Amino acid sequence: MQQSGRALKPGGRLLIEQINRYALVRGGLPSNYVVTRGNDLMIDRVEYDALSDRTVTERIIVRDGKVKRSKFFVRLYSPAELTALLSQAGFRSLQVFGQEGQPFTLYGQRTIVVGTF
Repeated sequence: MQQSGRALKPGGRLLIEQINRYALVRGGLPSNYVVTRGNDLMIDRVEYDALSDRTVTERIIVRDGKVKRSKFFVRLYSPAELTALLSQAGFRSLQVFGQEGQPFTLYGQRTIVVGTF
C-alpha cells in the first residue's frame, strides 16, 4: 500500500475494489462459473480457503478442442483490514462502499474502499 501512496500526488486517490468475501461465503462454495463464446468454453471452479482468506480458482479453458488448466489465488480483505492497511500507509479520508457506490452491506457483491493520500 505504501508504494501506491508514493505513486500518487498529494490529494491523489486510490480505489480498491474486490469481491465481498462475506457475500461470497454466504452464497455457498465451491461455485462454478461457465462462459461460452462460439465453440470455446471457460470454466472457473472457485473455492474459499478461510484460513488464508483467499479464493482458490481452477480455470479450465477449452479452445479449438484443446484444454488448458491453470490455478490462481486472490486474497480477500475485509473493509476493516483494507482501511487499516491504507491508514498505515498514510492514506486519509477513507470511505467504504458497496457495488456501484452504494452503502456497503454484508450481502452486497462488491467491497470498494477509497483513500486520499
